[in-house]
Amino acid sequence: AIAGYNLYMPMLDPGDGVMAGWLDVWIVLASTWQTDLYDKAREQTADLYAYWAYPREPDRDRYVAGLWCWRWNPKSFLFWAYNHSSLHGRLPNGKWLDDPQDHNSLAFGSPTGPIPTPSLEAVTEGIRDHALLDKLKDSGQGGAWLKDLWDSIPVCMPPPPKPVPYTDWEDLRKQIERRLRG
Repeated sequence: AIAGYNLYMPMLDPGDGVMAGWLDVWIVLASTWQTDLYDKAREQTADLYAYWAYPREPDRDRYVAGLWCWRWNPKSFLFWAYNHSSLHGRLPNGKWLDDPQDHNSLAFGSPTGPIPTPSLEAVTEGIRDHALLDKLKDSGQGGAWLKDLWDSIPVCMPPPPKPVPYTDWEDLRKQIERRLRG
């Protein structure tokens, strides 16, 4: 995984070129995304993925999984999903400890299986938003509203503490469903 601006930094030995020339899979931090990444990846015959490595915020996680991925369409999107610190997990006495300060995990382990966080549920809703937006786009019924939404999505996914551009999720779903009904 790499920040987009590091792909074209020269290697230590100038004869080695740039990092992008050495990689066939680019997993680029969404907050460093650039509009020319597709062309550059194609030139280097590299696959283009995106990732997110910031603390969990449900609105931001829904936005990045839904609207941002719909607009910028990386081959796949990866989240930092678990904090592998020693602060949570099974203790020597057999009990489980969840760290209330853990803002990086999408789920916590428990004896009965993973416990989802509000961010994991938001990612799920974002994936549903993405699917509905694809359906609307394919239907040709999105019109100016869909184009305006598409154009409003920033190239670089805003990291905290910058605000999330769109968070009225109920309205988003209503707008999509209304247009799909025609």
